[in-house]
Amino acid sequence: MENLTPPKEKLALYIRDPQMLIYQGIVDSISTTNSKGVFDILGVHENFITIIKDKIIYRNDDGVKEVPITTGILKVEENIVHIFVGTEKI
Repeated sequence: MENLTPPKEKLALYIRDPQMLIYQGIVDSISTTNSKGVFDILGVHENFITIIKDKIIYRNDDGVKEVPITTGILKVEENIVHIFVGTEKI
């Protein structure tokens, strides 16, 4: 069920590995690291794609969650964020 529609100030987040969907939900923000350093994604972020590393931190109504990763690919498009982790195995 990948049809979340976030309010303008929030994001729909999908985190996948090669086998399964790890997380899907509406979040307030996402923090992670790429080759330039730590960065944040908030609602109405520009469309964006990058390779990420170390961890994903997301904030929602339940608090702050951290997902450790080695590497991944992050894509933002119209308040929808897809993160594909475990890409070093592909």
